[in-house]
Amino acid sequence: MKRKLALLLMTAMMTSAIAGCSGGSPSSGEAGGNTEQGGAKTVNIGVLLPLSGESAVMGSKQKDAIELFFEDYNAAGGIQSMDGAQVNLVFADTLGKPETGVTEIERLINQEGVDALIGPYNSSVGAATAPIAERYQKPYLILSSVADEIMKNDYQYVFRANSCTSDILATISTFLQDYSGQNGFEPKTYGIVYENTDYGMENYIQLKDMVENTLGGTLVLDEPYQANTSDMSSIINKIKSEQPDVVFPVCYLNDAILFAQQLSEYQANTTLIATGGGFAVSDFCTNAGAAAEYAITNAGWSTGILDYKPEEAKKINEKYTEKTGMELDEYGAFGYFNASVMANVLERAASTDADAIREAFLATDITADDPELLLMPYEGVKFGERDGMTNQNIYSCNIAVQILDGRFQLVAPYSLVGDESPLVLPVPAWAER
Repeated sequence: MKRKLALLLMTAMMTSAIAGCSGGSPSSGEAGGNTEQGGAKTVNIGVLLPLSGESAVMGSKQKDAIELFFEDYNAAGGIQSMDGAQVNLVFADTLGKPETGVTEIERLINQEGVDALIGPYNSSVGAATAPIAERYQKPYLILSSVADEIMKNDYQYVFRANSCTSDILATISTFLQDYSGQNGFEPKTYGIVYENTDYGMENYIQLKDMVENTLGGTLVLDEPYQANTSDMSSIINKIKSEQPDVVFPVCYLNDAILFAQQLSEYQANTTLIATGGGFAVSDFCTNAGAAAEYAITNAGWSTGILDYKPEEAKKINEKYTEKTGMELDEYGAFGYFNASVMANVLERAASTDADAIREAFLATDITADDPELLLMPYEGVKFGERDGMTNQNIYSCNIAVQILDGRFQLVAPYSLVGDESPLVLPVPAWAER
């Protein structure tokens, strides 16, 4: 059955005639339980994303990618083990707020009658909605919400295929150890600037531990701030005063743009190594402009990965660009990847029964040569115990990118890019740029 699904997915990825196919596009709207459509059952997938509010840019990218995958998937014949069942996507806007996420997941389960769930983006929303899915025993594939703590509750119906906070820290730690000493870049002092949310606090705790216990460095700056702030000048002045060799910013998009712009304005010289968040979005490059140059960020994905992938992966990026007017980034890639994992699970479940879907999740064993991983740097997908988490993909990992000439360039891990890395270290002072 695994090979049959692989063939189906490969066909879907290569399908170009989407428009006009009967049942070929996943729709968004009223679900109301399983329905019969053209003689085949419709499987309803609830998708929780921030489609308005501060995180709408990321949520919209994920929505476009999920739609793209299931448009092709439906056009290629749908879920074969369910007689060609078509996938119907039922979207819910979380606004990026935990309380809204709770209301919306309750609606998707109780009013829309969805069979399974994908989402959300924000870790705070993931933490608030996961226990709801567990209480209703509704299979839930966590998308992008990277906080380790979400998966430390021994959930039976909640799974995560993409990377987590532990992957972020492992990537940054390995990067610093691999490149310390290059061209005189030998960081010894560090600063952490982080938003005062669950996402920010978890990253802060792990970054602090990494600095003090793994890197053997000194933390000279430790600054929380109110998320969605309008001014970071006081923090920037502290950076100028303490002069840390490296600053780890933990911010979503708007704060990331503001932080970079004010670093430039105040000429605060340091090397930025972000944990992802807003720094990994293409809109950061566009809106921060020259202030974004040389920033390094952990990322779940980058177009640079495509240089190491088969031609089919590049075709996915081309189709996404045709649909949206922009290339894939981490958020679009995560959306497409998670959609493909959900399709894999549903094909093997051969049922919309929650326990059958759960058992299919637990039996997942996707390998690097399978089409679900065309876009990703992972060795596989297998849900298990890892770093205190339950049902986390044991193969998830991250990469590092640097913004050079206004574009994300893949610079690490060294094991992937070798001596061909375009990495620029040490980062030039503002006066030298």
